Amino acid sequence: MLVLIIACINFMILSVGRAATRLKEVGMRKVLGAARLQLMRQFWAEALVMSFLSFLFGLFLVELFLPVFNQLAQKNLTLSAFQNLNMVLALLALVTTVGIIAGSYPALILSHFKPAELFKGIFLVGGKRRFNRLLVITQFALAIILIVGTLAMSRQMSFLQSRTLGFRREQIIVLENRASDREGTQQLLREALLRHAEIINTTAAQFSFTSGYHNVGFQYQNERYRALEFRIGPHFLQTMDIPIIAGRNFSSEITTDKETAVIVNEKFVKALNLENPLGVTFTFRGNPNMQIIGVVRDFNFQSLHEPIQPMVMHMNDMARLNSIFVRIAPSQTQQAIEIMEAEWRKIIPGLPFGFSFLDENLARQYDAEQRWSDVVRYSSFFAILVACLGLFGLAALLMRERTKEIGVRKVLGATVPSVTGLLSKDFVKLVLVANFIAWPVAWFAMNEWLQSFAYRIDIGWWVFALAGGLALVIALLTVSTQAVKAALANPVESLRYE
Repeated sequence: MLVLIIACINFMILSVGRAATRLKEVGMRKVLGAARLQLMRQFWAEALVMSFLSFLFGLFLVELFLPVFNQLAQKNLTLSAFQNLNMVLALLALVTTVGIIAGSYPALILSHFKPAELFKGIFLVGGKRRFNRLLVITQFALAIILIVGTLAMSRQMSFLQSRTLGFRREQIIVLENRASDREGTQQLLREALLRHAEIINTTAAQFSFTSGYHNVGFQYQNERYRALEFRIGPHFLQTMDIPIIAGRNFSSEITTDKETAVIVNEKFVKALNLENPLGVTFTFRGNPNMQIIGVVRDFNFQSLHEPIQPMVMHMNDMARLNSIFVRIAPSQTQQAIEIMEAEWRKIIPGLPFGFSFLDENLARQYDAEQRWSDVVRYSSFFAILVACLGLFGLAALLMRERTKEIGVRKVLGATVPSVTGLLSKDFVKLVLVANFIAWPVAWFAMNEWLQSFAYRIDIGWWVFALAGGLALVIALLTVSTQAVKAALANPVESLRYE
């Protein structure tokens, strides 16, 4: 919608500029008896024809770039606009609205002037008119909002991908396990895999880090609390490289570790306000003798949309642990996968072998945000491109209106840089005003978007300064091309200009 609004504004600016070159034509038509309503219909008809031709070209571009868009949005959209009556009516309404908006200013304003005023050139449409200034400011304010959004989203996505989660996610392969462990298949698989140098360690858990958890209630000192339950196998903490900050790890040799022992995280200790958590017992899953034997450092076992919650980890050999985690040696990925598949088919021949990489699974949690960031980035590019087209046309019109002034200044000794600066400064002021309008709006929009993340960046002032500076440089380069061209013109030709 922002890009469409910018395009409509740009269309209006270019329509005004085009209409300004036809002052004498309009004046002659009025002298010959043309009514204002006839002129208005003419301008609107021309704008509607241009809008309709743009619509046809737009359909061609949609068909051309639809595969790219489907890949970006991970959709399977097809162009079937004319198979749906409602869609046809909506598109025709869009075309008509854009045409009416684009032709409204020249139709309403240009047709209003008296023939004498038109012949004298009183109607000025360059950078000095308030309405044109407002259009340029609006265009660049919207473009700057999109640029700020692009920068903020890119930083947040980079933050999500690089944040330390409290465990080592690299070089971990996750195997999908649908087998019951009553026959010790997990231990058999572990022993078989560890015979190979490519395999560093293995473990198992009821869930992978991205597949969900059980949120269960428990009781401590007659108070009710809630925590996430995480059933794990032996060697989980070593394999995932999760540090123990108090107490000890589970041991397969201690029978009670499989029945009443639990390991909790720091958030659990803070929730219960435990000064010395080791040895504390509480009622969990109907067992009143669950005892804390260790405390691990907090780690993000959920998406970073969610804050770290209290967690209870315990072992249960009889429960099926759906995910097997295998840490492999660096640069041995392909060899390790072949080894795992071969051992899997020997030990669990009746089940298919499936695997994924933990770091990729974690990254996929933010696919929607990444796609949205990409869409905003492309939108920003198109917004700046379209805004610069309008600015280029407006600058060309302004240079035409000030042709004689430029010639006089050059005759009086003005240099090319001084003339260029003089002609560009008005547009620079407009972009600066657009910055001050766009910054608070962009801050509010991005702050709202970031609220969906429990862990997020702070939008520093430099993001707004960079977005504004980028828009300013692009606008200055756009205007300067016309300004330099006007400044380099022969003063004699400029003074003869009509």
